[in-house]
Amino acid sequence: MIPVLTVPRAVAAVRSGGLVVVPTETVYGLAANALDQTAVAKIFRAKGRPQINPIICHLPSADAVFRYGMYSRTADALSRFWPGPLTVLLAHENRIPSIVTAGSPYAGFRVPDHPVMLEFLRACEVPIAAPSANRSGRRSPTTLAMVRADADDAYSELVAGALDGGPCRVGLESTVVAVVSEDPPTIRILRPGGVTRETLIDAGLQVIGDANNPAQENNRSTTEAPLLHAPGQLLKHYGPGVPLLLMERATSGSEKFTVQIRAALARFNAGGAPVWWLGFAGRPAPVPCDFVLDLSVRGDLAEAAQNLFVFFERIRNSGPAVILAETLPQQELGVALNDRLTRAAAEWIPFV
Repeated sequence: MIPVLTVPRAVAAVRSGGLVVVPTETVYGLAANALDQTAVAKIFRAKGRPQINPIICHLPSADAVFRYGMYSRTADALSRFWPGPLTVLLAHENRIPSIVTAGSPYAGFRVPDHPVMLEFLRACEVPIAAPSANRSGRRSPTTLAMVRADADDAYSELVAGALDGGPCRVGLESTVVAVVSEDPPTIRILRPGGVTRETLIDAGLQVIGDANNPAQENNRSTTEAPLLHAPGQLLKHYGPGVPLLLMERATSGSEKFTVQIRAALARFNAGGAPVWWLGFAGRPAPVPCDFVLDLSVRGDLAEAAQNLFVFFERIRNSGPAVILAETLPQQELGVALNDRLTRAAAEWIPFV
């Protein structure tokens, strides 16, 4: 069992090279002193995280961020979203160790919007490297109980303890953006998350990249910000621990498509495990299912974001299962939700 720590004890653990589980408004993270390469290496060991996958650095203010990442007018415009669920890639000029950035000249920085985390960051007085606190490839934890459920003995032995900040308010990881140009201020979204494309545009920023096709990996063609400069880019990620079959929301209920769904279920469910329909806004399952969970009966995308990983955990804890789901409306937080569903899916069921 990972013990709960006070903030002073958590700070002391990090200063001595230890790992601490921390709450944010997005998901729980596994934190270490970003300037301590030995401590950061423990994060990779605890999570089983590939070292090509960089880690976001957390700081308590925009001023603190710009002590480690290069200031620009576009970065300053983005800082209005801090504290908040936005990560900005900035040149770090060797101020951040390469183990954190996967050797990139860019590091991801953000200021989280959680009172416990901000108190912790102010007391630490160093950048804190903190990816999500799950084992690599699994769904992200939005409560401390979910972290504990994921932790094996090897993980627990490397972790000094945890700050318990209650359930995460957003429930999805931060949006990750790269600065493309200064005039006009232009960015590219590398990972959709808690700050939506629409919100960024409303703030006067130009946003490039195709956000309209959840079946495609997002922004693969970018040259301004190479793929592995940002976390959350692995093709398979956020897994629920059981097979998830995903279909396009716009597909019709034709008999031909129903046959495709049944064939996909047969491939992944030879043992006859219960089939869960993961719905949204009361939409019925296209084929009979054993259980139904609705991410938001009233069609609230923010509520759906809060529920996604919680529902993944509920289904996994129920025993053997198969999840059948469809994409959500491809707008606002639905873009981030579709990104997580696509990467978590064992198979995409095409409509042909």
